[in-house]
Amino acid sequence: MFGVGLTAGGQVNLTGFFDTVNAATLPGYARLYNTLATPALTVPGADRIEWLRDGTAPQAQWTQFELSTNGGMTWSPLGFGTPITGGWRITGIALPPAGMVRARALVPSGLHASSSGFVEQMASFAFSPLQTWRALHSLAADGSQDLANPSGDGIANVLKFAFNLAPNAGDVLVSKTNILPENGTAGLPFITRDAQGRLFIEFVRRKAATNPGVGYAVETGADLFNLQPLNLTSASMVSIDATLERVTVVDPMITPNRFGRVRVTPF
Repeated sequence: MFGVGLTAGGQVNLTGFFDTVNAATLPGYARLYNTLATPALTVPGADRIEWLRDGTAPQAQWTQFELSTNGGMTWSPLGFGTPITGGWRITGIALPPAGMVRARALVPSGLHASSSGFVEQMASFAFSPLQTWRALHSLAADGSQDLANPSGDGIANVLKFAFNLAPNAGDVLVSKTNILPENGTAGLPFITRDAQGRLFIEFVRRKAATNPGVGYAVETGADLFNLQPLNLTSASMVSIDATLERVTVVDPMITPNRFGRVRVTPF
C-alpha cells in the first residue's frame, strides 16, 4: 500500500498494489466507508469563529478563516486559526452584522503523508443588534458581562444598550444616569404621576422588527414586591428612527403608593 488519506466526510482512501479489498475487485484504489465526520463551523460572536472537527474528520495541519459580504462572490482573509479541544478557533476579529465565513484546512495524505489537500466549510451568520453592540464595546459575546457595570454608575451594560445610553465605543465606561427628556432619544425611563394621580411612564425601546436581542416589559404595583406586567395595548409609540421608538403608557390603577419599572430581558 502506497498511500492512505481521509476525505472531508471521513471516508478512507487507499492506493497501492492490490486488486481486491474485502472480496471486491478494486485494482490499485479503494474507498473505505467510515463513520461520518461531524465538522461544525459556528460564529459565537462578532469577535470569534470556531470550527469543530470531531469524529473521523481528517486532522488539519493548519486552518485559515475568510469572510464574504457579497454572498460568497469574493472572500477576504481573516487570519489563521489556533487549535482548541476538538477543533480550531480564531479570535480578535471584528465581523460585520451579517455575512458568510469560510474555514479551510490543509490535511496530509499520500505516501508517507508526502501529499496534502484542502477541505473547507462555509456558514452564514447574522448578529442581533445586541450581539453587535457587545462586540463594539469589547464585551463577552456570550452575554456574561451584560449585568456588569464598568462605569460604577449602577446602570448595567444591557440597560445602557436597551435605553440607547451607550451608542459609541467606550460609552459603557462613562457614567450615564440621565432620565429620558421630553421628546428624547436616550435615557432611563421617565416615570411620574399625571393630573389624575396615575403613573405616566415613557421610555425608549428598540423596535421589535430589528430583532434587537432584548425584550421590554412595563411592571407596576402598589408595592415593590408585587409588581405586575402592564398591558401595553393602549400604549402610544412614536418612531425615532429605523431602530428606536419612544413608548408612552399610563397605568390605569390609582393607589396611595404606586411603583413602576421597565424590565429589560436579554435573549
